[in-house]
Amino acid sequence: MLKNLKITHNKFAIGVTTFLRDEALYILLDSILKYYSDTKIYIADQSGDVSPFKQTLYQGLQNIGHEIYFLDKDCGISYARRYLLQNSQEPLLVFMQDDFIVTENTDLHLMADFLNNNLDIAIVGGTVLPGVKGSYPLYKMFKLDDKIIYMPLEYLLKIQATSWQQYENINFIQTDIMPDFTMWRKELYETFDINVKTIEHSHTYLRAKERNLKIVYIPTVAIKHSHKQNNEEYDKFRKRRIDVEYLKNYWGITDFIKLDLNSIATIAEKVSTLDNWDTFLEPFIITANLATEPSTNIEDIKKNLASAVSDESVPATTILDFLKEATSILDFWLLKDTCFYAIKYKNVAMKKNLYLGVANEQTSQKLLKLQADKYSNLQLFITIEPHRATKSISVQDLRLKVHMPVITYLKSLNTNE
Repeated sequence: MLKNLKITHNKFAIGVTTFLRDEALYILLDSILKYYSDTKIYIADQSGDVSPFKQTLYQGLQNIGHEIYFLDKDCGISYARRYLLQNSQEPLLVFMQDDFIVTENTDLHLMADFLNNNLDIAIVGGTVLPGVKGSYPLYKMFKLDDKIIYMPLEYLLKIQATSWQQYENINFIQTDIMPDFTMWRKELYETFDINVKTIEHSHTYLRAKERNLKIVYIPTVAIKHSHKQNNEEYDKFRKRRIDVEYLKNYWGITDFIKLDLNSIATIAEKVSTLDNWDTFLEPFIITANLATEPSTNIEDIKKNLASAVSDESVPATTILDFLKEATSILDFWLLKDTCFYAIKYKNVAMKKNLYLGVANEQTSQKLLKLQADKYSNLQLFITIEPHRATKSISVQDLRLKVHMPVITYLKSLNTNE
């Protein structure tokens, strides 16, 4: 019997590495459970001490099928990610830093489908949004004399040394290094060098290039990078550069050089026969409106998490009754697949949490009043999403957690009963 809404697929899993940033971790986990509560989470915690709240949270996550690993303090992100790949059961694992925030544009299903249908691709990644200025840059990497050179992909696009490709109307491009939001095949765990604790990002992707692994970037799959939860102890470890000499010896170089568009001309002749560097393609920018900034009130986040991993549940019929009565309010949208399971398993207890998106504050207040008056045993989480007011998606897509009008959803399923 399905007591709670638990992990329901094994196409891919989420791998989280965390180190000394508990509040950032809570925000990330809250966003994962909002959009991907049916997906298994593996957490590698190298923080050392564990607070009472985090211990309770971890126990709750384990109770509903997720895995927590306590690693040695400061073992390094490369060690932690290698460990997660080796110990995960799923064929694909998407890595998330503990200060990421999952949003409606974090389409992990698209990433998994891309890898499953393009077996020559080893790693697929998306956009990391640091704010209104756009996304992190992409680079091609190569060795020139005794240096590792990073060539901006914008430049190579301009001179047609590389180009965008399409797969089922999805734009993608092959790169050598990309932002740190990527989905990996499980068997690639040896790409991560456990001897490296800092500057691990470049080293890992150079090792991937050395192994001839194909890496693809899909710009429309986006995740937020908050940068707000750093602290003194974390910064003390993160800002070290203890691996510089190790990496120089490993690659037989004296320096790493990242070129900006203004400095390319100084070495272009030596790199190849590249020309026409007098004009450049405007850097492709993924605008910040792709991912709205969710609430990061830490007390609210902790309450949400405590509720999400609790054993409390309600009959599925109660959720269905609430939705049927709420269909008189026509402008709200589902953010979760709880309702699908409520209808499929009418006689089974479900998680009491409902996540709904609404078009305006008035709708939000009406729903909250209905919940308070007649369905107080339900936990209702609401976000205001006016830009969704005209979107309508077919019912069979609901399990992919897309937005759709509730009234259409109920009518479609009721006709099949």
